[in-house]
Amino acid sequence: MLRRLVEGLECDIVDLSTCLIAPYDYEHNYPSGDEFLALIERIVAAPLTLIATPVYWYSYSTPTKIFIDRFSDLLGWRSDVGRRLRGRKFALVSTSAEPWPDRTLVEAFTRFCTYLGIEYVGCAHAQDAGEFVNPDAAAAAIRAALR
Repeated sequence: MLRRLVEGLECDIVDLSTCLIAPYDYEHNYPSGDEFLALIERIVAAPLTLIATPVYWYSYSTPTKIFIDRFSDLLGWRSDVGRRLRGRKFALVSTSAEPWPDRTLVEAFTRFCTYLGIEYVGCAHAQDAGEFVNPDAAAAAIRAALR
């Protein structure tokens, strides 16, 4: 579904399930090779970041949740990096058995963006990885932001 959305556009796709991103640690003790900060540097340089996830129990997939939890590192411990996220653009891409985006998931994502000073572009959603719901709205806005 994500590849369909960005087809014909120049962008990098990162599969979070293949990345070493340790869960958030209050002491900031992360294993050697943890890729979180390197991904954040790529996000800071990107015109738009799409967070794509299937909906699991009204929330993100586990790799996506771990990734989003790690943004807590950017509030204190690495606020120098976190400040560089202000004004960046993020969008949510979701899929589920439902024909509409999950309200709980979208609210969590928009609150995440607001808290970090990130501009929320919208949510493109597809039921069972089929056609996008209301493709003339969110999906079109996401594609336009990538151009």
